[in-house]
Amino acid sequence: MSVEELKAIGNSAFSAKDYAKAVDYFSKAIELAPDNHILYSNRSACYASLGSYDLALTDANKTIELKKDWSKGYSRKGAALAYLNKYDEAVEAYNEGLKYDPQSELLKKGLEDVRRQISDSNPFTQLGNLLNKPEVWLKISTAPSLAKYKSDPSFINKVRMIQSDPKLLSSYLSDPGIMALLSELMGFHMPTAEDEKENYEKESNKDNEKKEPEKSEPEIVEDESEETRARKNALEEKEKGNKAYKKRDFEAAISHYQKATELDPNNCIYYSNLAAVYFEMKEYAKCREICEKAIEVGQDNYADFSVIAKLYLRMGNAYLKEDNLEEAVRMFNKSLLENRTKEALTKLRETENLLKERKEKEYIDPNISLEEKAKGNEFYANGKHPEAVKCYTEAIRRNPKDHVLYSNRAAALMALGEFPSALRDCAKCLELKPDFVKALIRQGRCYFTMKEYTLSFEAYEKALKVDKNNEDAIYGCQRALMMMQAQQQQQQQQAEGK
Repeated sequence: MSVEELKAIGNSAFSAKDYAKAVDYFSKAIELAPDNHILYSNRSACYASLGSYDLALTDANKTIELKKDWSKGYSRKGAALAYLNKYDEAVEAYNEGLKYDPQSELLKKGLEDVRRQISDSNPFTQLGNLLNKPEVWLKISTAPSLAKYKSDPSFINKVRMIQSDPKLLSSYLSDPGIMALLSELMGFHMPTAEDEKENYEKESNKDNEKKEPEKSEPEIVEDESEETRARKNALEEKEKGNKAYKKRDFEAAISHYQKATELDPNNCIYYSNLAAVYFEMKEYAKCREICEKAIEVGQDNYADFSVIAKLYLRMGNAYLKEDNLEEAVRMFNKSLLENRTKEALTKLRETENLLKERKEKEYIDPNISLEEKAKGNEFYANGKHPEAVKCYTEAIRRNPKDHVLYSNRAAALMALGEFPSALRDCAKCLELKPDFVKALIRQGRCYFTMKEYTLSFEAYEKALKVDKNNEDAIYGCQRALMMMQAQQQQQQQQAEGK
């Protein structure tokens, strides 16, 4: 077979997720064309899919060596390094590729994914993300332990810096204000250097204390700022909205959530809740409109990735309800880019399958199928078996219920030595028409060539039950039976030690 034929079979196997077979054929092609960078790139993808990341990296490096300015080689290298948890090197690979192809979406996405992995693997990032919780500013305004910090511009600036880059938390672990804020958000007291000093002073002065009558100190009441009151009121409106939503009193829920957005327009959660109501009311366009506003507010105010991901997920579900599968897929992918969750991944796969089925149904055309079948027959008669396979495949896509097409493609695949694939086509043909003699005979030949003589005999025997005078079936039964007997004799001689 030629390089192109081997490559075509490898590509077909990769598409069918038979990665081991794809590796085998790409390797055969590489033996014939050791300077073809695309073959190494394709094999790298197969190795990565098999979990052989070191081999994937080796092939990616070879791809770059052969074609230095080809961006896909760097994409393969970056992916392999990321799988090997060599994130810094992966970033270098993606950046190097972008020098040659600055507009490559594949490289940009790979780089973004790796940076997210680096960020997510940092414990300070995970802890710092707490400062992006929606209630953080309410805590700062109302928690007694934070009273002395809430008017401190330097403290507010530190919080905003950590919100913009959670990894910066590691620089403020000795800051009493930041530690006090984390304590409030996590629900327990985290001791600070000031606490230790205070405890030390208490212990030192314990023996010198004089018991005096307790004095009643006047309570200090700090006036709430207008902003704090607005946030409190917004939270109350949200709770009212939640209660109305549970009762399915959607009009009341909308009213409360809208008031919450007016009182605290920088909190995307209120917009998200409002969008959920419109979704339940089946006003999907309005739901998406509110979701877009929520995403805009959330991104401007450093909302957590998971919040943005849920908004994209809701938009995808809204498109799905309207049967707009393409847009639903786009939104589910955006959700996964923000935060990879099982729910979004399941939705994406289900919707992609629906979209695939729809496109396949729309593609069906029996007349074009017959034309492709005729072309395939002509190629097969002239010994052009790869071309025949291609035509039969197109004919099947145009009319997947025609059993003859699978039998014809099986014959072409057998000519190419692709017996496992030919067997799959025979099985599909017999699934559609169990008594189709040609498929049974081809099945018998495949098994015979693969030295599965018992299975070969059974296939020919089934053919004879349909057509007892079929010469191919009679001859096939005789040959298979002879080989079965020869195998038995060989096994008996080995058992007797001869």
